[in-house]
Amino acid sequence: MLGGDMGNITMSYLGYGLFTEYLLKGRWVKLFSEIRSSGYQWRRHVRQGVIRPLVPAPLFRRYKQWRRGQNPPWHNFSLLHPEFAAHMEVINRAARENEPFDAPPLRDARLGRIRDLQMESEVADLYAKVRAIFRLDFRTPAFDRRVVEFCIGIPQDQYLREGRDRWLIRRAMEGRLPDRVLNKRKWGVQAADWYPRLTRDRNQIAKRVKRLSENPEVASILDMQRLTAILDSWPDRQPPEYSRMEGHLLTVPQALGVAYFIQNVTGTN
Repeated sequence: MLGGDMGNITMSYLGYGLFTEYLLKGRWVKLFSEIRSSGYQWRRHVRQGVIRPLVPAPLFRRYKQWRRGQNPPWHNFSLLHPEFAAHMEVINRAARENEPFDAPPLRDARLGRIRDLQMESEVADLYAKVRAIFRLDFRTPAFDRRVVEFCIGIPQDQYLREGRDRWLIRRAMEGRLPDRVLNKRKWGVQAADWYPRLTRDRNQIAKRVKRLSENPEVASILDMQRLTAILDSWPDRQPPEYSRMEGHLLTVPQALGVAYFIQNVTGTN
């Protein structure tokens, strides 16, 4: 089976790091031309590609801390128990792994892409496990080392030109893919039915969470009280995409997966 993992970092890279590059190199005409060509997205590109990377790290950190109040930096996407996180020195370990919390985006987009690739490098172990257990050989052509090294070396302006993102792959696939695929502007949604499925199974999930909460190993690692509160206050409608509420709800399946893993490893299942 072929997958497209890391294609967005390599051959299908959008090229939005070009805004920061033009700014730092003082190529003002090119920068303003590219912003003007961005259409309705120009405000987002100015905010994320021009302003955010230039914010001093201490100021950016204080802003992020002010936005979340007293909550830990992982509050919006994880149910990790605060005491366990402190004991495991999660914040310090993230910083040592070159992925610190509350840090502004890297100004060098190429280094940012390399960091993203390094973070996914251990996925090979997962594929090896899947191959051994299920006899399913999963391959990721876009994550091939030769493809990665080639794409990382390509100049940024080959990925974005006059408002046309993914310019490299669009040119490479011209005549090989239908125009409706090559020039589409719509984005797909992964697991688009997550909300109705979780809503349908919420009562069953709540029963499982109650049982899992009685396991001291699970309760010491995951904030089961917060997980229960999320299930009890489940909204009647699906929250907007990328909203804080959506992030909170999506912690539920992640927490269940971790809880079952803990049970399996500790032999308490």
